Amino acid sequence: MTGRSVDLGINRFKSSKAGAIALNWRRVLEAAVMHAAAQAINSNSALGHNYLGAMHGDRLRMNDPNPGAAKEAHRREAMRLGHAVEDWLKPDHFADQYRKMFGGDVQCWNTARRGQNVGPTAKAGDFLVERAGNRPLLFPLDFYAAGARPDFRIGLGDGTEAVFDFTTAAQAGHLLEKGDRFVLKQANVAYACEIVTPEWDRRHPELAQALHELDPAGNPPPKDIPPR
Repeated sequence: MTGRSVDLGINRFKSSKAGAIALNWRRVLEAAVMHAAAQAINSNSALGHNYLGAMHGDRLRMNDPNPGAAKEAHRREAMRLGHAVEDWLKPDHFADQYRKMFGGDVQCWNTARRGQNVGPTAKAGDFLVERAGNRPLLFPLDFYAAGARPDFRIGLGDGTEAVFDFTTAAQAGHLLEKGDRFVLKQANVAYACEIVTPEWDRRHPELAQALHELDPAGNPPPKDIPPR
């Protein structure tokens, strides 16, 4: 675990190219989740307006002398921030981030127009998101039927794919438990990773940097923030 992602120990890459695509996407998703978290807790953003009130209440409850109440507040906060991150992260955002960081044109295929031919044109590096829709031949596995749907799937172009799930640090490893450990049993899954939603703490250096880049006037640079 790096603090931003959890490598779940599946390495079935058929080529170095497939491995590079998967690891590039891991970096894109890590950056995207951090950026989305900053959007969610920045009061000057539209997303922040939607989530800050309820989050603030649970932030206060985390100091409750009753350990059970404090733990429940932590759980609700993590879930709410996770939902906020997922609300912000749209397919076009992922594709744009991939182009900026690594070049190349990637496409989300389960947002394709109904009836569009998705078979022969989907290519290595293209992706699916959790929402239902078209599934091209690049993605042979049916996670939905198995009850093991990951949040994000990357086609590696060789009949295998890399799968990612957004999670909190406390839930690390849960992707491997979905659908009676479906992911572990599939040779078509070359790589599995969980992207960790950041903790709610403006003093966290990476989150502080993301907040400063998003809204410099309202958020000081990390070097000006007292240590935790």
